Amino acid sequence: MRRSGDVQQLIHMHCLVGPTHHYGGLADGNVASQRHKGSVSNPKQAALQSLDKIKALHDAGIAQIIFPPHERPNLPFLHEMGFVGPPEHVLESALREAPELLSIACSSAAMWTANAATATAPCDSRDGRLHITPANLVSHPHRALETPFTTRLLRHAFPNSHYFAVHDALPAYMPDEGMANVLRLAPDSSSIANYAFVYGKNDTISHSAARQSQLAFRQISRRHLLHPERVRYYQQSPTAISAGVFHNDVISFSCPGALFAHEYAFQDESAISHMAALYAYYNRSHLATYSVPNSRLSLKEAVDCYLFNSQCVPLPNGNVWLLAPAQCEIHKVASELIKDWISDPRCPISKVSFHQLDESMANGGGPACLRLPIWVRKESVSAIPKSLWYSDEMDMVLRRIIHDYYPDHIHPGRDLCSAHLYGNAMEALNKFSQLLSLGSIYRFQGSL
Repeated sequence: MRRSGDVQQLIHMHCLVGPTHHYGGLADGNVASQRHKGSVSNPKQAALQSLDKIKALHDAGIAQIIFPPHERPNLPFLHEMGFVGPPEHVLESALREAPELLSIACSSAAMWTANAATATAPCDSRDGRLHITPANLVSHPHRALETPFTTRLLRHAFPNSHYFAVHDALPAYMPDEGMANVLRLAPDSSSIANYAFVYGKNDTISHSAARQSQLAFRQISRRHLLHPERVRYYQQSPTAISAGVFHNDVISFSCPGALFAHEYAFQDESAISHMAALYAYYNRSHLATYSVPNSRLSLKEAVDCYLFNSQCVPLPNGNVWLLAPAQCEIHKVASELIKDWISDPRCPISKVSFHQLDESMANGGGPACLRLPIWVRKESVSAIPKSLWYSDEMDMVLRRIIHDYYPDHIHPGRDLCSAHLYGNAMEALNKFSQLLSLGSIYRFQGSL
């Protein structure tokens, strides 16, 4: 059994933006997705913006691993939908007869890696292993298609069962949307944490736009062998869900020693004080809490600027780096809130940067969506394939592939069936597979 004080390393895991990134408006309840439905996207810019954030983290000494884009267009899905023939014929027929199915088959939503899985740290588990459950993402068809490939990637990245436990995804009657709905509350990366699992659905309440189920989190808590006394479940506010808060990380976030949340983040008004009391009891220290009143930053403004989807990164000196969307720098209230936080001596945030992620933001994903935090024991780091670790050399090759094979515009109503797009997408995936030494992980590539 691993206990508090064991040395762990925090790794940020990223899934590359795919060459078919487009604005299909497939995500009900996602305000940005619905607002930009049918707009022209720029996959090349989307991928490079994400890489710029990854490089900034790397330059600061933050460990990161890279996953490739999922294979899109997903022709086997279109075959199941009744479209047959050569790839070009399948894509053209789908665009003509069922454009939403083609959009689903071309979705690049796996770029938002925070939804890919729920990961719990070795020191938090009673068997001392990293536990990962791939999210089933059954709330939307385009996301549910991701789970089998994500599971293969996770098992490739974390193969040693002595250190890692990669579970099967939960059954469909337990809707699960991954780490975007989890608050890990601990003084540092190596202390045993309290877990706040935030759900929108339970046995009696099921908001139409809610995605995460309480049932799923209870099962994950059991299978990950978390300490039950340190786990609590909090319902997301239906008011916030109606305003476009489809995941908890749109309305609250945590970092070592602190919790930041909007006034309407949780259904129970005492949730934040309850988390703080539980934290104080088990850690013998104070949890700095920052509740933002709706009168200062409205739910609509929070969803528009994605302040709470900022990414927190612990630094070696014990402080925290906040990577915020560029929209927060120009939003008067959001920028003031960030200044208030870092001026508070209780707040662990000591560094703030603003990142241009317009292509991701227009589909509802800020800095925190574009990564999945993974904790591993220091001695297990070498068990992760070397080819997945981000480096300056990898960055150069990734940028070359993106420049060579990614389009700089996609109109979902006419471009998704392009034979040129399809051919370049397959070439890019082959290049990514070779770079990351993934072998035959693309199961249906080459037979298309």
